[in-house]
Amino acid sequence: GSRRAAGSAPTRRSMAASGKPEAETGQSASGAAAPAADAGGEGVCGHWKSEKGECRIFPDGMTGKVCYEEPLPSGDRLHSFLEKVQGEGETERYEGEVTIVEEGDLPWYGPSFGDKPESIGDIRVSFAPGPSATVETQIRVADEDTDWAPAVTFHRRPA
Repeated sequence: GSRRAAGSAPTRRSMAASGKPEAETGQSASGAAAPAADAGGEGVCGHWKSEKGECRIFPDGMTGKVCYEEPLPSGDRLHSFLEKVQGEGETERYEGEVTIVEEGDLPWYGPSFGDKPESIGDIRVSFAPGPSATVETQIRVADEDTDWAPAVTFHRRPA
């Protein structure tokens, strides 16, 4: 279900100080800090490409939390608010619940955005910093998987 009427403008709640939807600005009005950057780029945040597709990892404009998004052929996207579960050093690891966000909609931020969307599973994101930084993702589909699927490796997409 849509959390915004078709054709309506984003709510003030979804707007950054610039007046653009926060998802477009990549920063929050509160100035929440992004994760630490690695020597070769922006840390885990950025656009990533693999043999299977592309994803984007970025600080959410409203909450400052690290988010994972992957576009779907339908125009919808997979979305997850990620929580860091393993710290700095060789590898950072994040995990989160995955939902499908309909094209043009914002992610679910709480009850004022309607009913909580159904989780389709979980994602694990591992970031290895360095000159040829990589991100590996693993999924665990709800009601199907008991273990994490094999990792998919992503490389930073050139700007």
